[in-house]
Amino acid sequence: MMVFTTYCRFFWPKLNPATWNAPSYTLVCWAYCSSYIPFWSDLAYAVALVGIRMVSLAYRDSPWTTYGLAAWGILAFPLGIPALCDAYRRYTAKKHDYDLKPLRSSEQLAPTDDEHLESIVR
Repeated sequence: MMVFTTYCRFFWPKLNPATWNAPSYTLVCWAYCSSYIPFWSDLAYAVALVGIRMVSLAYRDSPWTTYGLAAWGILAFPLGIPALCDAYRRYTAKKHDYDLKPLRSSEQLAPTDDEHLESIVR
């Protein structure tokens, strides 16, 4: 998102006058490309920084991750749709008390010999 915003602000050939159908990846980028007002580009950078912060929260499995991802997904719409989906997944998993941790490849393999023998004996 930072790269897209930088490209749009500094390298994109600006039409004169600005048009409403400018290419964009978020609503704030569309606002900038439709008006060329630097405030919208600055806001796009701020939204990108919020996204970076939300990813760091997600890696740390913070309790604020679900709400942060949802907020960023809305701010970065439509680019934030995957973040909204992940926030929904986390919300429903927490609501139903599912474990969100992915299985490791070794855990996906067959049980160990001891576990297998115990299951046969039972």
